[in-house]
Amino acid sequence: MKSLKSFYDEEYKEVVIANSSDRTGFSVARVERYFTEVSNKMDSQEVEGLNKFLREVCGVEEVANFVTF
Repeated sequence: MKSLKSFYDEEYKEVVIANSSDRTGFSVARVERYFTEVSNKMDSQEVEGLNKFLREVCGVEEVANFVTF
C-alpha cells in the first residue's frame, strides 16, 4: 500500500521505472509506457464483472476485497 501511494510521487516513480528497466532489460521509455497502460482502478461495473467471473468460473463465493485510499 505504501509503495502504491508513493508511486504518485514523481521522484519515486522515476526510481521505480529506472530499477524496473535495469532488472528487465526493457528501455525506460517502454517501462514508462507500461505504467500508463496498466490500471488497477475499477468502477462498480468492473468490480461486479470480476466478482461474477470469480463466482461462475472459479467457484469463489466470497466477493473480492479491495484496498482503497
